Amino acid sequence: MHVKLWTFVFVYILWNIHLVNGMDDTLSLCPQNLPYTTKWATFRDKCYQFVNVERFWDDARDHCWANRGSLVSIPDRATNQFIVRTLNSLSWRNNGVWTGLHDRNTELVWEWVTDTRGGKLPLTFSNWDSDHPGAWFHSRRDCVRMGRHGGQWKWHETVCSGLKWHYKFICQYAMK
Repeated sequence: MHVKLWTFVFVYILWNIHLVNGMDDTLSLCPQNLPYTTKWATFRDKCYQFVNVERFWDDARDHCWANRGSLVSIPDRATNQFIVRTLNSLSWRNNGVWTGLHDRNTELVWEWVTDTRGGKLPLTFSNWDSDHPGAWFHSRRDCVRMGRHGGQWKWHETVCSGLKWHYKFICQYAMK
């Protein structure tokens, strides 16, 4: 019994060292040496950069664009679960992370930014928190962040920039 347990612990530790040191083979297909990176992760055909610096939404979007990516888009439940698991594995203490979802073009018509200026993808999946999107003060809350709320990371429409609305963010990139 003890041998099986120690074998499991040993394999678990080696696997985590392997991932922490970036030895996941798919990570070599991601952009290299980008600033402010806390963690790289891959899912399906995308690379995800978890950026450990707080910015307003436009500045976060521009950071991703400058590196040929976009703010994260979440097209389905599986992608959302991947993002939530990864966020919960980080030691970040903040209460929000920007996504690429917004309704800046038409009120209450939510769309994802893409890696090209002017590009957009429709909303096909959502994970809104209760009472979101809401009507109160809605015309100013055009950008979406994921709020921690006990590790569930539900979606909230939020003012895109302002004194207190700056968050960490996630960029996504196509694999090379």
